[in-house]
Amino acid sequence: MDDSASNMTKHALPYQRQFLYTSWILTTSWPCILVFGLFANVTNIIIFLKAGVKDNVTTLLLSLSVSDLIFLCLLSPRVCALIIWHYAPDWQWPFSRTFVDSLFYWPAYTFYAFSSYISVWLGVTRCACVAMPCSSNLYSPKAGP
Repeated sequence: MDDSASNMTKHALPYQRQFLYTSWILTTSWPCILVFGLFANVTNIIIFLKAGVKDNVTTLLLSLSVSDLIFLCLLSPRVCALIIWHYAPDWQWPFSRTFVDSLFYWPAYTFYAFSSYISVWLGVTRCACVAMPCSSNLYSPKAGP
């Protein structure tokens, strides 16, 4: 039994080191990504609303910015919790990781998936406009008068 435990420890150490490197990189880069993403998406939303929603592409880009903004807002508590769990693992947390995961993580990744679908639809729309320039207006008419 001791041999199998020491054997498992030998194999776990390289992965533990990789995990620590990865968690260090993520805990230092995620706050920068969050701040930049929040600023960029709020700027995009303001610009699209001031310019007006004139066609389906603008609507898709506005929806993409809103979806990404909601994703970042819902992911922020999870990132803060990961940073605290990484740098202060003995911190007495008032609630469990399951609570943080179920309350913020899964709804956030629902909006992540929604952003992916919007990006795919935007690509299909652009491809239709290039491949069939005369008939692409049938698939994406102008939104307003």
